[in-house]
Amino acid sequence: MPMEEPEEEEEVKEEEEAKEEEQKEAEEDKEEEEEAEEEEEEKEEEEEEEEEEEEETEISLETGAAAAAAALPLPLLPLLL
Repeated sequence: MPMEEPEEEEEVKEEEEAKEEEQKEAEEDKEEEEEAEEEEEEKEEEEEEEEEEEEETEISLETGAAAAAAALPLPLLPLLL
C-alpha cells in the first residue's frame, strides 16, 4: 500500500498545479479584457475630442465669415447673399 500514497500525492499535486494554471489564465484573460476596455474608452474619448474640435472649427469659420461680412461696406453685402 505505500506505493499508492505517492501516486495519490502526485495526483493531488497535479490537480493543484492545474488549478493554479487555470487561475493564472483567468487572471491573464481578465487583464487582457480590462486593457481592451481601456483602449476602447481611450478611442471613444479621442473621437469625442475630434468631434468637439471639428465643431469648434466650424463655429470659428462661421464666426469668421460673419465678422468678415460685418466688416464689408453695406452695399457689398447683397453680393454675398
